[in-house]
Amino acid sequence: MSTTTFGAHLKREREARKVSLDDVAKSTKISKRHLSELEEERFKDLPGGIFNKGFVRAYSKYLGLNEEEMVAEYVAAEAGANEQPTLTPPIAMETQKLMASMAVAKEREESVRAHDPAARVLMTLVTIAVVLGVGGYGYKYYEEKHSGTARAAEQSSAPVQQAPVTTQVAAAPTMQPAAPTTNVTNASSAANADAVPGVHIELHAREDSWMQVSADGRAPVEMTLGANQSKKFYAEKQLVMKFGNAEAIEVVRNGKPMPAFAPGTKTQTVTYKSEM
Repeated sequence: MSTTTFGAHLKREREARKVSLDDVAKSTKISKRHLSELEEERFKDLPGGIFNKGFVRAYSKYLGLNEEEMVAEYVAAEAGANEQPTLTPPIAMETQKLMASMAVAKEREESVRAHDPAARVLMTLVTIAVVLGVGGYGYKYYEEKHSGTARAAEQSSAPVQQAPVTTQVAAAPTMQPAAPTTNVTNASSAANADAVPGVHIELHAREDSWMQVSADGRAPVEMTLGANQSKKFYAEKQLVMKFGNAEAIEVVRNGKPMPAFAPGTKTQTVTYKSEM
C-alpha cells in the first residue's frame, strides 16, 4: 500500500503532467492559495465545510483522477490532522519530579552522614514521605481516569437524535426600518445537499461583504458577511442574491464551486435556480 500523503499525492500527479498551480487555478477557478493549502495539507486555512470537498473534486477531475477516491483520501488526511497529540499523564510527570527530589535528598544525606546521624534519619523520613505522597496521587489519578472512561462509554452507548436546524435571518439595514423576516434553511443540514431537491448555496467571504438574499420570491434579507466567514442558504425554487463586494465572494452551488467573479466586480445580482 502506498504511504504517500494526500497532499503529496496531488502534487506528484500534477507535476507528472507538467502542470503548474497557475494552470490549475485558471481552469478550475479555485484560487492558487487554496490549491497550495490542499497540497501542503494546511486544512485549517481552507474555508471548510463542503467548500473543501468541492475543491478536491474539481482539482481531481482536472488531473483525471478518481474524484471519490481523492475525496476519501482528503477526509482521512483531515481526520489525522485534527487528532490531538498525546499528553504526558500527570503520574509520569510526578514520577520525574520524585526522581529528581530523591537524587537531591541522597546528595544531602551523604554530605551529612559522617557528621550528623540525626539529620540522616530525618532525610530518610522525608524521602519516604515523598514516595508515599506520589504513590497516593498516582492511585487517585488512576481511579479518576478509570471512572471517567466508564462514564464516557455509558454516555456514548445512548442513541442521540438530532433534528435539522433552521434559523431565521432578519433584515436589519442601517438607519432603515427592519424588513420582514424570511425563513432561510441553515445549510448545516445541507451535508446531504445532493439528496434534497432545490438549490443549495454556500458563500465564503475573503473580505467584509454586504449582501441581499431573497428565497422563493420572499422579501429580501440584508446582511453583512465578515472576512473569512461562511454562510449557507437553501430554497426550493430559486435564490436571488445581490452582492456589494462580489469579487471577494466564493460560491459553491449544490456542492460544486462556481466560477469566480471577475476582479474589480463590486455590485452584482445573480439568480440561482433549482435544477430539478
